[in-house]
Amino acid sequence: MKYILLLLSTFLLTSCWLCQDDTLVELPSPNGKYIAKAGKYGCVTNTGFYGKVTVSVAGPPADANTARCGDPGTSIASANFDNDQSVSLAWASNSELIVRVHGPHGTKITQDMSCTYDKSVRILVEQ
Repeated sequence: MKYILLLLSTFLLTSCWLCQDDTLVELPSPNGKYIAKAGKYGCVTNTGFYGKVTVSVAGPPADANTARCGDPGTSIASANFDNDQSVSLAWASNSELIVRVHGPHGTKITQDMSCTYDKSVRILVEQ
């Protein structure tokens, strides 16, 4: 019985069940080349929940084994925010996305360029 409980607790701590990936807003760029998505993501068991904005090249989902930066479906930029905040998205131009953060202020917003040298889209965060 101890071994079953040990295996079960190990499974619960390392697996990502009770996960939730909800895209709440999806907004194409004015020229249709990029797609901005905002949502809430995470798992109860290992990552906690957080908000995320991603900008991807428009197109079908990329094959993780063969895709290169800039291919259709690849993510090129992102920003993370706290789960108790919400965001609104607006494109300022074909290559600048404005992310307005609503909710508690003073929380750090982290940004990432998924493709290290890709500077084709800039995320501007307003709090």
